[in-house]
Amino acid sequence: MVNHSIYSQWDETVDGKLPFDVAVVGAGSTGAGVALDAASRGLSVVLVDRSDVAAGTSSSSSRLIHGGLRYLESGEVSLVAEALRERSILQRIAPHLVSPLGFTIPINSASSSFAFAKRHLYSMTLWGYDIAGSLRSAPRHKVLSNKQVVENLPKIRTEHLHGGLLYPDSLTDDARLVNTVVRTAMRAYGAKVLTYLEVVGIDTLPGGSTLHLRSTLDPSHNHTIDAKVVVVAAGVSNQRLGHLFEKPPDFEILPAKGVHLAVDRGVLPLKSAAAIDLRSDGRRVFVVPWGRYTYFGTTDTPYRGDVTTPDIDQKDVQYLLNGVNEVFSTDIQIVHVTGGWSGLRPLVKDKSKEDLEEVSRKHSVSRQKNVIFVAGGKLTTYREMAEQVTNLICDVLSVSKKSDTKNIPLLGSVYKHQLDELHRRVHGTVSKVSTSLEEQSKITQHLIGRYGAEAVKVSDFIAQRGPQGTYDLSKVGELYEGEIEYMVKEEGARTLSDLLLRRSRIATLDTSVATEIALSGAQSLSSSLNLSSAEFQRQLNTLRTSRSTLVPKQDPRSTQRKDSEVEN
Repeated sequence: MVNHSIYSQWDETVDGKLPFDVAVVGAGSTGAGVALDAASRGLSVVLVDRSDVAAGTSSSSSRLIHGGLRYLESGEVSLVAEALRERSILQRIAPHLVSPLGFTIPINSASSSFAFAKRHLYSMTLWGYDIAGSLRSAPRHKVLSNKQVVENLPKIRTEHLHGGLLYPDSLTDDARLVNTVVRTAMRAYGAKVLTYLEVVGIDTLPGGSTLHLRSTLDPSHNHTIDAKVVVVAAGVSNQRLGHLFEKPPDFEILPAKGVHLAVDRGVLPLKSAAAIDLRSDGRRVFVVPWGRYTYFGTTDTPYRGDVTTPDIDQKDVQYLLNGVNEVFSTDIQIVHVTGGWSGLRPLVKDKSKEDLEEVSRKHSVSRQKNVIFVAGGKLTTYREMAEQVTNLICDVLSVSKKSDTKNIPLLGSVYKHQLDELHRRVHGTVSKVSTSLEEQSKITQHLIGRYGAEAVKVSDFIAQRGPQGTYDLSKVGELYEGEIEYMVKEEGARTLSDLLLRRSRIATLDTSVATEIALSGAQSLSSSLNLSSAEFQRQLNTLRTSRSTLVPKQDPRSTQRKDSEVEN
């Protein structure tokens, strides 16, 4: 038995009434952005996905909001400038979700003269990064001494180190960002969002289309939606859906797999993020601190398997471990890997490019009558892509209103001058159910860090449950029992994977802790999600094998937890 949350309330406003202006298929970052942009211009919108919001690529990125140094190096200045402009906008409209993060580039070479040239080249590139738009929202890059590089990256190999550089970018929780865009469209502008419904057929009508939908949780449930315009923003699944329409998109998608791995931060401590060039093939890999963990990636390989379940194979794992161990004085083995995730970039195929590294991250839009296909791009530029698509929607519908999403704060946005009051309100509520000042402070910081201004509402859910609401399901501050009800009722979580892979990110970072949470909170989780014991076990098995399949052969954290917490 499955709970039907606000994300799938079929009522008379959705089924069997007047057509929507826009039906958006695919609730990833681009689809979410289109839903918000279109709804904020006064259009009636329904957003549909065969799974959860951000269940695919949009929850499997490097979690960075960045311009992309590699694109600047390959001459794509306009793409970098666009991304840096969007970074500035997102820092302003979602400061609780997009936070500044410094990246250290270590300069390693056995030759002093080559190191000098390399450092000079990187500095020139970073000046280009600054000029392209980074200075709009961040300080300029800095040149670092050996000592400063080691301070930022304590385990960096120093035998051939010749200083480094530090440049600014931003970190985000990709899945929570997309979910927040969706909820802003729902709460502020009345968009309808329907998850776990797949499109199985389309009928072309005069002036629109009828979408035939089938529940992926209960295939006996079928529904229809009429819409004047259909937008297909399904990422790598665009090709699969294309055949349902009279004319498929006039572009081809090339899925490229990207894998990230996570280890305890005690294994690989960091004071800043790092952008390292692997000695084996020269590819750049990001190494990023995330709470008690450090994650690193990504790979970039062609993918020809099932696009719904991109795997993490041993070749991916060994490639990343070898690369990190080359640059850092570590001996990270598979046993140290606590979690990981794999996603597919929906690259638009360019026949002139053989190497995936050379394929542009630009997006493509294809209109076939009242159907619009969009693919490509990157998380950072989702808002700009959505604006372009919505402009095209408005052309089809003869609507003249312009986009204003660059000025719409996303749900939960909180600014520096509001933090003290927010902290006071949340702490006051939490103090009603916990007598420990240390625990009160810990929970308050946790809630504000994850939910921003919405922490007030989450703390109310905790207070309603009494002392039980402050029970930490994992004993390590990753998920409190009182959060579950909020995630289900307000964020549309309907399965264990929704909760632990996307609303909380712990299943991507630590499979063992995610399993601990599921087992220790089985009763509460089953009750909130309205799951039978058999369905709970089935979903737990799915969680264990869904882009989070790297379970340590033994648990090295027993000796590393203390170091990890000190680093935090």
